[in-house]
Amino acid sequence: MPNPKDIALFLQAEVLGINKVRQTLVTANELAEITNFSKSTILSKCKHLNVGTSGKSLYDKDAAIAALSAKNKVGRKRQN
Repeated sequence: MPNPKDIALFLQAEVLGINKVRQTLVTANELAEITNFSKSTILSKCKHLNVGTSGKSLYDKDAAIAALSAKNKVGRKRQN
């Protein structure tokens, strides 16, 4: 059970402002130049991140680079 003083402090909080963060959107060609992946590889690996239309694929730069740099290990572990 929370302390009543903590609840009172929480209820007295004041919202100072809401900042809208603008995403940096890049195309598949720009990602290909940055990451050295082909455009078709980027389109297939980042299709869940697509913000644009099907003709003009736009991706959040940070999320796309993170998705492309993640390594998927396939197969069983080596036994030492």
